[in-house]
Amino acid sequence: KTLREYHFVVTSVENTFQYSPKEHRKGYFMKIAMADKNGNELPHCGNLSHIEPGTSLQNKGRAINAPPLFFNEGEKAKIVVHNKSQSPMTIHWHGIFLETKMDGIPGFQVPIGINKTFKYEFDLTQNGTYWYHPHDLNEQDTRGAIIIFAAPKGQIVKNPDGTTQMSPGEWI
Repeated sequence: KTLREYHFVVTSVENTFQYSPKEHRKGYFMKIAMADKNGNELPHCGNLSHIEPGTSLQNKGRAINAPPLFFNEGEKAKIVVHNKSQSPMTIHWHGIFLETKMDGIPGFQVPIGINKTFKYEFDLTQNGTYWYHPHDLNEQDTRGAIIIFAAPKGQIVKNPDGTTQMSPGEWI
């Protein structure tokens, strides 16, 4: 399998959150950015989460503001998360078929401690557009897209449970 690796650094940025036109609250925003292997942020490297302190964030819109991840169906994903935020956290992968211990759900995965690193590794046995977000004590509104391109026609991808996944075009 082809391995595609990404490195993230998660930090806390103090901001004012706009909950409604009249209500603003101060708090911490979990910023997710692309990083090098040592956890140092790579400036302007697809970091859609470049938020400056004091920026007003619209909470209800739930914008995609973390770096997009691109994969091909059948690849192995490796996402290394360097937690430099102010709280333990996990990354939850919405809609991706994977083992519970890699899913980032509180209570099923031990949180990534402050100044600690965790490697998420899983096989991508599906295609489509999905999303991810961090879980921490504050449940912040950082979100990122996961785009998995379909395997070439005729290629069959085996799921970890032994079942087979085929594109509808293969049935015709």
